[in-house]
This record gives sequence, C-alpha cells and structure tokens, in this order.
Amino acid sequence: MIIKGNIVDILNRSIFKGEIEVSDGKIIDIRPSEHDVKNYILPGFIDAHGHLKGIGYRELSLNLQEIPSLNKTLQAVRSYLSSKAAGEWVIGRGWIDKVWPEKRFP
Repeated sequence: MIIKGNIVDILNRSIFKGEIEVSDGKIIDIRPSEHDVKNYILPGFIDAHGHLKGIGYRELSLNLQEIPSLNKTLQAVRSYLSSKAAGEWVIGRGWIDKVWPEKRFP
C-alpha cells in the first residue's frame, strides 16, 4: 500500500510532499514524490487518547488548562475579554472542573 501526503519530519523539523510504502503493517519506505494531496502524515505518531483536534482548538483559543478554581477561570476570561472587540465571541477550552474546590461545572 502507498500512502501519499505531506509528510511531517519531526527530526528535521520539515514537511515534504512524499509517500509512505506499507507492507504487512510495517513502513517499508518513505520517499519524496509530487502530488496534490492535502492530508498530512505523521509517521510513528500514535494518539493514545489525546483528543488531538480538541487540543489544537484549545491552543488556538483561551486555554483554561491547569487553572485551579472557578474564580481563577473567571479572572482569565475577564482578562482575555479585554483584548477582544465588543460582541466578539470568546471560546475557551481545557478546564477540569473536577479539580476545582467548587467541584461544579462553570
């Protein structure tokens, strides 16, 4: 099987158009090639259970991860609001209400 895509080379911090040849569930070869495929390939990347898309969205919005309380979360939201235009949506992700002293959903 040949899988074509934009291959992310973590060691060399680069992305190149290429293809990966797979046989019996193992990578046999990785080589450059020209194609118009828009997908990305991360050889050897295994997402054990990271909700990868959600993590990406969290990093592009108000990151509320590791904030220790509801009060501190509200402070972070207020601070973030000061950089936004009136009426602009605020999207935040990453809070874990179970670790807050209030033990409740915001």
